[in-house]
Amino acid sequence: MGENTDLCRTDISAEIGNSRGISGSKKTTTTTHSFSRSSAVPLLVRNVESISASDSSLDAPLERPSCVDSSGDAISQQVLVQDGFEAYEAVTSMDPSTSLKTSTSSSRSQNLPSSISHIQTDIIVAGSLAIDLSCDYLPPVNSTGQDVPQRFTSNPAAITQTVGGVGHNVATAIHYLGTSVRLCSQVGDDLPGSAAVSQLTERGMQTTGITKRSGFPTAHYVAINDSKKNLMLAMADMSILERSQNRRGRIEIKTPDSSFVKWQAHMDACKPTWIIVDANWDPITILNWIGAENVVRAKIAFEPVSAVKSKRLFSFIKRYYTRDDLVLVDLATPNLVELDSMHAVAKQKGWFDHRWRRWINAMGSLKISLEDGGASHQAIQLLPYIPTILTKMGDRGVLMTQMLRPGDSRLTSPESAPYILSRSETKDSMVGGVYMRLFPSVEKVPENEIISVNGVGDTFLGVLVAGLAKPSPKKVEDLIDIAQRGSVMTLKSKESVSRHISELRSEL
Repeated sequence: MGENTDLCRTDISAEIGNSRGISGSKKTTTTTHSFSRSSAVPLLVRNVESISASDSSLDAPLERPSCVDSSGDAISQQVLVQDGFEAYEAVTSMDPSTSLKTSTSSSRSQNLPSSISHIQTDIIVAGSLAIDLSCDYLPPVNSTGQDVPQRFTSNPAAITQTVGGVGHNVATAIHYLGTSVRLCSQVGDDLPGSAAVSQLTERGMQTTGITKRSGFPTAHYVAINDSKKNLMLAMADMSILERSQNRRGRIEIKTPDSSFVKWQAHMDACKPTWIIVDANWDPITILNWIGAENVVRAKIAFEPVSAVKSKRLFSFIKRYYTRDDLVLVDLATPNLVELDSMHAVAKQKGWFDHRWRRWINAMGSLKISLEDGGASHQAIQLLPYIPTILTKMGDRGVLMTQMLRPGDSRLTSPESAPYILSRSETKDSMVGGVYMRLFPSVEKVPENEIISVNGVGDTFLGVLVAGLAKPSPKKVEDLIDIAQRGSVMTLKSKESVSRHISELRSEL
């Protein structure tokens, strides 16, 4: 277990900036100094026509009227989502949060068995449940320098099949650590889906949040690894988590938004303290999940999943997000490529505007320039929307970037001084400062001990949030090395999440 070392402010660009490798208490009333997600994002969508789905057309321009706020008046609005989607109209006669609560209350008995109406659950994980295939390349005997499979031909490999999916892996890690968790996902009406649910039942996990969806196969994920178990290529079919498309390739949304009502009912029943959302959902559903604060005061963690899917958090036009408290999610765990992708789409969609600049200026004088680019700078620029960003950097460890509240003890603590990148220059500032710290990898795992890279990042997130969901949680920085140790256990395991992480329970 390695020690935490100082991250020299003057060396950030050289150490991290040019990297592009792959790799808590409950909220209370919002004030100027609290970081709270806005309720301005419409949640349940009504009288919707249709939108076209394409993750490849994020550059397409889109004009929409202004966002609905909490006025309660009858207005016409348009959903603020664009992930290559065509605009569509939505009409509501009440405030979105009011309509959300009304729909949830009336639909709960229709969507949930009475036996689970009021089951307190610490964490809801909203994400994929899939069948994972891991293909590890086996080079010919006595070959040298041939660590990667050849293209356009068949290659010898060791292929293993496990139950996986980002949501499944995160929920499993939390379950092994003894924290109550409910996975909300969908499987097909097929044998792989039945087998996946049966395995969760055998582990003693809740399965009431998993529904069958006819007409779609259970999600599958195929990973192609080189001889050193490093991921080279992955293919994922997660279409079951996305909204139905008609013959013209447009997403169909009915009135009311019945595709999300069932999930809202689970949140109302569980009253979780944390909700973890993975980016396998379509952008509209992601916005519904992260808007859960309208019903439950839960904190939100976002797992970006991939470079392409990570864009979905910022895929709608910024100018319609009008609340002063800019926070979308409380925590995110991207790798370097996902962070770069999130930053790029946020910049493209206009999220770095004058209101964002107000929050950036409130951070005070930074010890680094935001114009240089690089992972550290990208993370700082996203802080107004994601106050805690943990960037996974492979064998280099984890870079923690956090916006501190005014009065945070770390702003004056000698132990934290090496990691304070800025302090607010005014007493009435919205922000106390910025904390940035590089946590080196806790263990350098020899190549011959690496069994599978699948589920390593998911294990990290599961261990971390299991700790944050405790009644008296440790600070994020005190949980990172514990979460890294859990990741190492999974790295050495054939399973998507190592059962040995249960040994970490007493440390959370």
